[in-house]
This record gives sequence, C-alpha cells and structure tokens, in this order.
Amino acid sequence: MLERLKEEFGEEQSHELLELFCSEVGSDLVKLKQSCLSKDSQRLMHSCRGVRAVCQSVFVADMAQTCLEIEEAGGRLDWNVVDKLVERLQEQFDHFCRQYQIAKS
Repeated sequence: MLERLKEEFGEEQSHELLELFCSEVGSDLVKLKQSCLSKDSQRLMHSCRGVRAVCQSVFVADMAQTCLEIEEAGGRLDWNVVDKLVERLQEQFDHFCRQYQIAKS
C-alpha cells in the first residue's frame, strides 16, 4: 500500500496523506459509533461512505471492504451486525495506524 501511494503521490506527499488519514479517520469513526448508538441510518450511511472513499484513496482495501459491509448491514437496519463491523473497522484502523507509525520510524 505504501509503495503504491509513493508511486501515485511521491514519498513526502504519501506520508502527509497517511498522517492526515490517521488523524482524521479517527473522528469519522466516532461519528459512526454515535450513529450506531442512536440508530441513525442516514448519518451512518453518510459517515461510512466518507470513510470508505478515504480508505479507497489511500489504498486501505480491508477497511474499505468493511465500510461496504457496514453500508449493506445499515441498509438492512441490522444494527447487531453494524455494531460488530464498526468494532472491526476500529480495530483495522488502530492496527493500520500502529503499523504506519512503526514503518515511519
């Protein structure tokens, strides 16, 4: 993923994009969790589509796939599945940002 980003954007801009990703997506995940708590499907879908687009733009395929699954479960109003998927998305995000910090060091 990092190599593909470097090919597309160059090394410096790739690192800037990943720094932004790790700082901004965290706040989007908070919005997703709030949507789950309030069972607000419109807000869930809006937030999830935004996160998925960002994940796709930096080639984080596993998170983009989880977002797609959240959208599908949200469309069915299957909140139990949505909750589990949002938890998985949070774990993927945490793992990704830890790995990026290690690679950056």
